[in-house]
Amino acid sequence: MKKALYAFLIYRIVEVINMSVEKKVEKADQYSKESLSKMIGGYKGIIETCEKHMRWIEKSHYFNPKGLHGPDHTQRVMILAILIGQLYRISEEEEKILIFSSLYHDIGRHNDQKDSFHGTKSVQKVKALKRRMRLNCSQELDIATMIIRYHSVDDSIAMEEHKKIQRGWSDKAYTTMSKLYLIFKDADNLDRVRINDLDIRYLRNKESVKLTSFAEDLYYFHQKESSVIPFLK
Repeated sequence: MKKALYAFLIYRIVEVINMSVEKKVEKADQYSKESLSKMIGGYKGIIETCEKHMRWIEKSHYFNPKGLHGPDHTQRVMILAILIGQLYRISEEEEKILIFSSLYHDIGRHNDQKDSFHGTKSVQKVKALKRRMRLNCSQELDIATMIIRYHSVDDSIAMEEHKKIQRGWSDKAYTTMSKLYLIFKDADNLDRVRINDLDIRYLRNKESVKLTSFAEDLYYFHQKESSVIPFLK
């Protein structure tokens, strides 16, 4: 009995130490709002982009506009997706795809619970609404559709589905889709700070891990303001 208790205590001590180390790693290498601004050349461009696209967010598209997956979540995901994209120097066309995906990824939801099928439902709703935003070609819309459809399933399932369409896509389009999918998934995951359920081990990009504190600050600011844009000013 004593040996078992001793072993349990040792296990708990090691577990607490590991948790402390993880927290230190998480806090030690974070981007502040100021350091991010310097890295991307200021927030003016992001502010203008967000202001231009906020009008595409319509409360009527959401089953619960005040819920966990309503317009507020959409605003934050859009900013986080743009930020991660800029840290990886994506093109303007690629950024538009991320913005489109952010705007419509959750409009197919009918609840705030875990729902692996809401990505597919969101795609169906996008098609019914005939939304294209400013995507220049059908290929860009196809990429956004793939991101939205599979953002709600496990990566292993998404990757298998991605492989099925690989032969019919150009190498450039497939590579772009794969890259933007991972960026978008991280942007969506970072906003899990709103439910205190962000696990950095599931973030796919190194730069995303450094945005966890930013995501928290963004969320808490947004609790007091209707728009996220003033946070960047």
